[in-house]
Amino acid sequence: MLGVDLHTISRWENNEAWPLPQSVTKICEFLGDVPSEEVSKLSLGERIFKYRKARNLTLRQLAKQLDVTAMTVSCWEWNKNKPRKNQRKKLRQIMA
Repeated sequence: MLGVDLHTISRWENNEAWPLPQSVTKICEFLGDVPSEEVSKLSLGERIFKYRKARNLTLRQLAKQLDVTAMTVSCWEWNKNKPRKNQRKKLRQIMA
């Protein structure tokens, strides 16, 4: 999947070597993560969507954690509206 051998991965894990940029992209895709410098470029809706997908959550499952409807989460993900202050607080806690 990453196109490297186990020895290379072991060296990364032990901070003996660092992955090339193309490997970092593949690692992030595999883990469902986004490098922090790229996160700042994403809208709140995009960050919510990536968080949900990375954890294999449905709209309904995330909505239940936030005490809102699935439609509300969908609207946030599509940047049609933004969460209220108390909802942003819950989002920060969940996504931390």
